[in-house]
Parts: sequence; structure tokens; C-alpha cells
Amino acid sequence: PHGHPWPGPWYSDDGEDGVLNYLFEYINDKHKFAVDLGAAHGMGGSQIRYLADKYDWGTTEFDYGMWNPMHKRIRREKILKDTICDRLKHWNTPKEFDLLSLDIDSMDYYILTAILVGGYRPNVAIIEYNPIFAHDEYYVRNYDENFRKDSTSGYGAGIGCFVKLMNEGDYTLIHNFANVVTDDNGVGIEDKSVQANNLLFLHNKFIEEDTIIPSISELH
Repeated sequence: PHGHPWPGPWYSDDGEDGVLNYLFEYINDKHKFAVDLGAAHGMGGSQIRYLADKYDWGTTEFDYGMWNPMHKRIRREKILKDTICDRLKHWNTPKEFDLLSLDIDSMDYYILTAILVGGYRPNVAIIEYNPIFAHDEYYVRNYDENFRKDSTSGYGAGIGCFVKLMNEGDYTLIHNFANVVTDDNGVGIEDKSVQANNLLFLHNKFIEEDTIIPSISELH
């Protein structure tokens, strides 16, 4: 639930791995596998590292722009919509897996579309979005495989675009991450005055009919 105190963060910037750890206490990790696209060096800032180590998951972890890996599993791969599924297959990524983290600061919407069209299905997905657009504004930056994020907000796609895409794939938005402050006991607590820009989606097979989930406008 929004505002729930959780342990962590361990590696993530805004408590994402703490929330994911909480979530995976209630859903099984039968596939024992995670995918991280935009993994950077694989340690600080990683959404998957804590769970992958905790549960001994296999992983596929790609990065290209920032090439200073601190973890042996990071592969230098350019993440493009026309080749992402081939590269996932090359590194023996199963079609069904437990967790997807997608944060490439640019063409995330197109990469996610390609992954879903290619038949890959994570149980949980954490996706970077552009928070400057309202929940009912549907803006996506034109595809450009050479795009590099700068200091402006002209990147990615708005929350509504990702929700529509994921709803079509049988997923529901369940959480939007706020920045995290830590209390005296080391427990992360949301600072609701500042929003981060990661969305958490859960496959509908884990959601019961009477589950109360905030609306997209509330989550945004």
C-alpha cells in the first residue's frame, strides 16, 4: 500500500528493491529469473540486485551507455527495439520470468512494446516513465536509436502510455515510487512531497477481484 514502511533500500535509489522484496513475500518466484535493461554497473541503483542475490535468480542484465560494470553479469548490449528480443534469446532469457526492470532514459516505451510483442512476460515490471505529463496525456518521444537523455525532460513516455500498453498485456499499475527518507531504525519511509519516476506493474493473475487499487490519477 502507498506509504507502507519497508526495509531497505539496499541497492535502489528510491526504495524500489524494498517494495519489490515485500511484494515477493506474497507471490512466488517460480521462474527464478530477472531481466534488467539499463543496468548501469549492476550494483548501486539496481532494482533487481537484492532479490537476485537473495533468491539466487538467474539474470539477463544489459547496459551500453555507461560502461563501468561492477558486477560480472552485466553485458554490453545496445538496447534497440528491433533487436532486443534476439539479444534476450541469445543470452538464454526465458519467455516467462519473475521481474523486469526497464530504465534506459530514452526509448523505454518502444523497448517494452517489443518485449511484449515478442512474447516475453514478466510477473512484475518496474518501468521508468516521464512524470511531467498528466495521467491523461498520451505523449511518447519519437523513436530514435541514437537519442541520449540530456538535462531536459524531453525523454521517454508519460504514465498514461505505459498504463495503456501494460493493460493490454494483462498487467495493472499498483504503485508509483516516491523518494525515500530513512528513519532512525533504518526503515525506508516515502517522502510524498517528491515523486520518483518508476512505475510498478503486476500481472493480473496475482490480483484478486476484490483488491482495491488506487486509480492512475491517484498514483500519479
